Amino acid sequence: MGAHTQVILVGGFLGSGKTTFLNRLIAAVPKGYKVVVLMNEFGEIGIDGQILQAEDLDLVEINRGSIFCICVKTDFIKALHRIGNDIRPDLLIIEPTGVANPLDLKTDFKLPLYKDRFRFLDQVCILDAVYFEDAYEAFASVEKQVASSTLFVINKVDLAPREKIERIKEIVRAHHSAPVFAEAVFCDFPFERILGKLAPAANAGDCPDPGSFQPLSASEVDEVASMILADPFREVRPPDNLVSAVFSWPGKTLRDFRDLVGVLPRGVVRGKGFLRGDGKTYLLSVIMGNVSFEQFSAPVRPDLVGNVVLIFPPDLEAAVDRVLSEKGARLRVLSPDMRAECGPAAFEKPV
Repeated sequence: MGAHTQVILVGGFLGSGKTTFLNRLIAAVPKGYKVVVLMNEFGEIGIDGQILQAEDLDLVEINRGSIFCICVKTDFIKALHRIGNDIRPDLLIIEPTGVANPLDLKTDFKLPLYKDRFRFLDQVCILDAVYFEDAYEAFASVEKQVASSTLFVINKVDLAPREKIERIKEIVRAHHSAPVFAEAVFCDFPFERILGKLAPAANAGDCPDPGSFQPLSASEVDEVASMILADPFREVRPPDNLVSAVFSWPGKTLRDFRDLVGVLPRGVVRGKGFLRGDGKTYLLSVIMGNVSFEQFSAPVRPDLVGNVVLIFPPDLEAAVDRVLSEKGARLRVLSPDMRAECGPAAFEKPV
């Protein structure tokens, strides 16, 4: 492909509609552009990657935590290196986890190892018209997402009164001198406002030589990570203290599912998963304690069906485990506290 890859970042808190927006955005990209999507999920299994409906694109998934935490940023560094030097797309679309802090992402693209490959095009923040105010009050990551974005799409406006939507705009204006707003239902948005800024696609024949790509060595990754830790302007701590858990769920009917989620602790911030019931596949979604089921007709990897990802504060771990155990669900994976996983040194900047 060409000399540069343009980048669009699609952010927003958990459950705001980022993946729906991403599906629509990909469908609107003009033909002839080589597109890569990099998806980062806080949970240990990738649900959102299965929801993407586009076929002619490269998908890179990074799970087990936020790419903006130093613990997982090494995965991000390696993924960007491969995308920029091996795949070389015209357009890279990044969907970070809904609890990410994207403030220093633009700095990452300027790391010398990427050789000026990336050009930042736009940063979109999807705001949930129903739950945004609750999330803004409770989670630091929401304010950081708002502070670093350039375009704000207020989604689900059909479900919220006008005064609530106007309050959301006032909150955003507190962080921006001239924010740009759009309102949407199911993320139906005039995508030419973003894609109209795209540079022309490269010639199809301008591709990297087969076998020319060399992945980063462990020492090279460590060197970049040390550089990031030494930067006094970086924020390497996760903005919110949350954990994710993956449960295997044996329920067979929608009533089983509703009984399960109906007794979850209110502090469960997000839940999602593919479940089978009544001979059909359903996409379960829990947002700030509110539950929905949507029949899902597209194929789903068999290993994902019957698994539920839940995200919650660590002090709810015992309560969540007790409730699901009583319903017959089995804990598969619990993400550890980030400091425990990475070690304190991963969060300590050199003096």
